[in-house]
This record gives sequence, structure tokens and C-alpha cells, in this order.
Amino acid sequence: MKRVFFYFLVVVVWANLSFGESISTLLEEYEEARIEKTKDDTIGYVYILSRKDIENLQLNTLGDALKLVLGGYFLPNLYGVGSFMYASSVTRVAEDIRLFIDDHEVSSVHTMSPFFVYDEYPLTNIDYIEVYVMGINSKLSAENGHLIVKLYTKDPSKENVSVLKGYADSKRGYGLSFSSAYQLSPESSYFVMVSKSEKNFSNPVLNRTSLNRDYDRIDAYLKFVYRDTVIQFLSSRIERGIFAGLSADLSPEYGSAKNVNLSVSLSQKLLSDKSLEIFLSYDWQDREREEGNQYPLIIYKPYYDPLFQYPYYYKDRRKFSKFVLSGKKVFTAGKNTLFVGGDVRNYTQNADVKATYFGGYTKEFTPYHVGYFHVYSVYVDEIYRPVNGLKLNASAKVEQYDWDKNKSKTVVNGKAGFLYSRNKLLFKLFFTRMYIAPPVAFIELSANKDLKPYLTDVAIAGIEYRLRRKEKIKLYGFKGVVKDTFKYSEELNGVVNGDKTFRFSMVFTEYEKQLGSSGKLNLTGWVVNNENYPAYTPTVGANAIFYGSINKVGYFFTLLYRKSENIKGIHIKETYDLSAGLSYRFGDGFYLKVKGENILNREQYVPYIVPVGGRGSYSSADRRYLITLEKVF
Repeated sequence: MKRVFFYFLVVVVWANLSFGESISTLLEEYEEARIEKTKDDTIGYVYILSRKDIENLQLNTLGDALKLVLGGYFLPNLYGVGSFMYASSVTRVAEDIRLFIDDHEVSSVHTMSPFFVYDEYPLTNIDYIEVYVMGINSKLSAENGHLIVKLYTKDPSKENVSVLKGYADSKRGYGLSFSSAYQLSPESSYFVMVSKSEKNFSNPVLNRTSLNRDYDRIDAYLKFVYRDTVIQFLSSRIERGIFAGLSADLSPEYGSAKNVNLSVSLSQKLLSDKSLEIFLSYDWQDREREEGNQYPLIIYKPYYDPLFQYPYYYKDRRKFSKFVLSGKKVFTAGKNTLFVGGDVRNYTQNADVKATYFGGYTKEFTPYHVGYFHVYSVYVDEIYRPVNGLKLNASAKVEQYDWDKNKSKTVVNGKAGFLYSRNKLLFKLFFTRMYIAPPVAFIELSANKDLKPYLTDVAIAGIEYRLRRKEKIKLYGFKGVVKDTFKYSEELNGVVNGDKTFRFSMVFTEYEKQLGSSGKLNLTGWVVNNENYPAYTPTVGANAIFYGSINKVGYFFTLLYRKSENIKGIHIKETYDLSAGLSYRFGDGFYLKVKGENILNREQYVPYIVPVGGRGSYSSADRRYLITLEKVF
């Protein structure tokens, strides 16, 4: 079987080289130029999924894309929410990941994780994706993160088409979307998108209870551009199963989570050289969670009653708002480029709970919660080019955090390093210090009302070598320490800053070759070493991505490998997650696509350990087949 697969790969690579070299499009050239303009090599390592990647690999959602990012895994946490975490990390609510749609940061006010709303966000309006690993970007208006994901939306003036798309899968899920872009005048254009989707999963059984993480969602997006002004509106409504929820035995009898999210943003470039930029955004979120257990095992501190202790049912409704105002000015003089800016971020929360306790006692109350969270920051970032090919970079960002029910904190983040390029070689070396602020949810669980941001120091060294014009190889190493991370203290019955220092190192490698104008081969691999703490997910992995086309037929496959691990006595077998697909381009703008996900049924498993019910693992993905019909007009 392996030999047949190898011969098949050789044939399709040769065919792609033979038939694809002469095909070239202006859209591809425009996208390459746009990526070069937005990509920030001073952050460190960047992994890019282009428009061509998204379309040829049939990536429908953000989760489909993040599965391919090297060095980490996109797995469902105990709330059933797909979340990215670095290799070896515990599967959790990812408070250290930052997600941007253009310049708009969209993470949750409560958990600082973006994935409750955006784990399966449709990519209909997305042009390309940049993922930055372990770097700090002082120029972004957001809290720091160990991973920065930037989704760049399509430019309506370059699209000028409408697209109707629908797909169905073998698990009775589906997706429908409509998008339209139009240039109204030489100075104005718009892009609009609406999408409806449902996705069903095989439900694992824990403690004789079937856990549900099915979801349905509706998304809408509008972008209006007039000269140097960009206005964007974004709306999402999601309803999903509670999965394991807050129950201590991971086995709720029933439950659901609902969310409505609305946001609007305004970006404006000023002055004749466009060197001054103002950004303004407002987000509003209405979240409702409901969960019931046969026993009073919903052990969550804000629901605790001194007499009746913990409930077996709750309904929690919270409303959040986020207001951001930022400004950035660029000064250029000779060999220097200086960025100066700052922002104000204001977060608010209201909460109401209904809970039922032992004996049927029910009460409605306002739980202990953080009512507001304010952040003020200023930064300076300088790039100096002393000689041709050498770029020195240093930045500093001062942030002040003011919380309701937690002591205020002031931190200084920084970065220093250089890039050197000569001929086909690029070398990078950066030293980064960043602080990760505690989420509002952790402050509500705090034992001492004095949680502080935890520190991450990272050294990043990388070398990139271009073998040929469309062929390159990358090798990156990361060495870091993490101090004062958040942990739960049983003795104090709350979240505290830990007193341990964790050391880690990572090595990434990436090989990429463009096969003509329509094909690509991308191979990535990584090894993670935790020097003084155990691994909770596999420490070794690799991805293989290949796609191409012959005349009107497109094809692709991806293979995700994860090394087997024994995690806290739980054996996690090797992963061979294979996906493949074909597409055919008919006349009159019709496209037919078929795709298989996890074809070998060798998906990654997620370990769990619970106080009630022991330990084990659950599947992260199903074998799934999809058929898609798309019309461009």
C-alpha cells in the first residue's frame, strides 16, 4: 500500500510540473505582493496559508486551516470547542492565542480565547492567513499571545464577483454561503458575506453518558472601503453542545452553549503619506450556558453556596462589551523607520445565574464576577538598516492593567534582534520578553485577588534559504522560560500564580516548493522538549501538504503525523490523519469538489483526567466525506 501511494505521488508531481508551468494569473501576483506588504519578519517565525492554499485544499473553516499549522494541534477541549495549543501543552481554553480579522482583535472578554466563537469560522471572506509563532508584535492593539493568527479579508476592488457555495458531509452536516464584491466607483467598494452551517460529531461516551459537541452557526460580514477609510461589520450566532462542560465527572446529562456576537470597526489612514493610522472598534457579546448533572458535581467557585454547596443545574447568562481606540504614527528618516503608538482598551461584563442545588433549592443571583477591565498601552518600535541586507529591530511596550476585583499591574514588554539577508539567505535572531495577562475568568476564580501577568522569555533563531526561485527551506529554534503561570491551588481553593519556572525548547523545519503556478509541496516537522514538566500532547509531529491540477481537474492531499505518547499513564497512539480531495471546473463558473477527512480513521486522541471517573482519552475528529458545489458569477 505504501509503495502504491509513493508511485502515485511521483506521477502526480510529474504531471503537475508538466502541465502547470505555463499558467499564471494576475490575482496570484497581487496576493503575493499583498502578503509581502503585511508580513512582519521582525516578529519571528511566520507560517502563511495563501488564497491558493485555502481554495486548493478545500479549507472551509478556520479550524481546517489551523490543523495545518506546524508546532501545535487544533483539538477540542473539554467544552467541545476546537482550540489551538502548542505541542506538549495541555488541551484547555487557550487564553494565550490572539486572533485578528485584519486589524481587529476578536478574542473573548471573559476567557481571552477567540475559539468559542471563531473555531469554525467560515473562510468565505478570507484572502490569506498569517500565523506568528512565539513572537511579540508591539504594534497590535491587543494583549500579548504566544501565537498570533491574522486573517486578512478579501479586497472587494480586486474581487468584483459573487459566489454561491454549498456543501454537505457524511455526518449530515452542511454549509451554505453567499458572498458578493463590487466596486461602486474608483474610490469605493464593498464586500458582503452571509453563511449558515451545521456540523455533527460522533459523541464519545464517558461514565455511560454521551457527550455532545454538535454546533450550528450563522455568520454575516460586511466591508466597505472608501479611499483610505475601511468600515467592517461582523456578526456570528452559535449554538453548540456543552460536551463535558463544568461537571467534575465530565458527564453532564444535558447542556448547551449559545452565543451572539456583534462587532464594528473603523480604520482610517491620514496625512498625505498615510503615515498616521487611527483604529476604532466596538464588540458586543451575549453568551448563555446551561448544564445539568445527575449529581451536584458542577464544581465551579462562583456558583458555590455556603449551605447547599455546589449545584447540579445552572443557567449562566453574561453580556460583554469591548471598546478599543488606537493610533499609530510612522516616521521615516534615512536608514531609520520608527513606529510610535498607543491604545486604550475597555472591557465590561454583566452576569446573571440561575442554579438548582441538592434538595431542589433554586436561586437566581448575580455571581461574583469582574465588572470591568481597562488596558492602557504605549509603544515604540524602531528598525535601523546600517548596511544593505542588515536590519536591526528593537521595541518596547508599556501596558497598565486595571481590573475590577484585582490589583492593578504595570508591565514592560520588549524585543531586540536583527535580520540579515544576502542573496538567497535570510538569518534571524530575536530575544523577546512578553507578559500574558490573566483572563477575567481566572480572576473570578482567584484565591487571593492578586493575579498578575505571567512572564515568557524566548530566544528565536532562524535561517531561511531559497534553493531556487520557488523553492525554499526554513529551520527555526526556540528556547524559552515561563514564570508565574496560572494554576489551581487545592489548598487555597482558587487560581494563583505558580512559583515554578518552566523551560522549553522547540525546533521547526519547513520545506516548500511551488509546482508550477497551480501546485505546491509543503513539508513541515517539529520537536518540542520540556525540560522540567511533563507533556500532555505529543512532542513530535510532521505535516505533508501537496496539491496541483491537470487541465480542469484539481487534486490535493494532506497527511498529519503525531508521535505516540504515554501521558500520565494514558497511551496516545500514533496519528496518521490523511485528507484528500478532487475538484472539477465546469464551464460558466461552476465547480464541483469532493473531499475526504481522516480517511484512515487514525485521528489524534485527547487525554483527560478527572476527579470522578478516572482517566482516558477521546477522539478529536471523525472520518468525514464532503461534496461541494460552487458557482461564481
